[in-house]
Amino acid sequence: MKTLFIGRSIIRLKEVDSTNNYAASLPESDKVEGLVVVAEEQSQGRGQGSKIWLSEPGKNLMATVLLRPLFLDTSRVFVLNKAVALSITHAVNEGLQAKKAKIKWPNDVLCDGLKLAGILTENVVRGSQIVSYLAGFGVNVNQINFPPEAGRPGSIQLISGRETQVDDVLEAICSKLEAYYLLLRSGRFEEIAKEYDDHLWQCSVRIRLKGEETDFKAQVKGVDAAGKLLVSDAHGNTLALAHGEAELLS
Repeated sequence: MKTLFIGRSIIRLKEVDSTNNYAASLPESDKVEGLVVVAEEQSQGRGQGSKIWLSEPGKNLMATVLLRPLFLDTSRVFVLNKAVALSITHAVNEGLQAKKAKIKWPNDVLCDGLKLAGILTENVVRGSQIVSYLAGFGVNVNQINFPPEAGRPGSIQLISGRETQVDDVLEAICSKLEAYYLLLRSGRFEEIAKEYDDHLWQCSVRIRLKGEETDFKAQVKGVDAAGKLLVSDAHGNTLALAHGEAELLS
């Protein structure tokens, strides 16, 4: 691993309930910054809310990176989420080569309308400091057959037609995340925010507001510092939508 600290220490597991759970349960003395937990198989892989992450053993990347961003105020935690999403998107695009994946707010990476990766972040806060941050992610690398209940998944191999080494994807993610993390340490938040918006899935999408039966077209404009999705409706009005307030339907 050609990094300074992210991925220099790796715990590899054959099977685990979830890599986030495993990382969170470690003794504090073992929770070194940059630690990565990788599993070949997860029995209880989690997505946002009650969603589960389905993966064929050994075919994909399931991992968690542990960070200790004490330099970040809690109000800026979503900029770290953006750094994680960008790192995964760039790593996926290296595997895809010809086609480009995009970030679908709040926690997916898509290509050709297929979901290639999902992210689940968790943090421990004391006062205004983030003392522990877990970035869990699943990346579909070489799986080509998925169960019907999986929705619309894809993989790097399914789209590119080529097999990719899972460890190569992990190394690319660690390298890129470390670079973004060092940018955050130096206070260069706006650079990451702009790049994140540039990589957003920005087609005209159908949106349904929570509690409403009808949906409407809107244009994705960006994501603000608090993690709210900014969209422009057909009348030119800008809406700021928190996760759970709206659903992107396409």
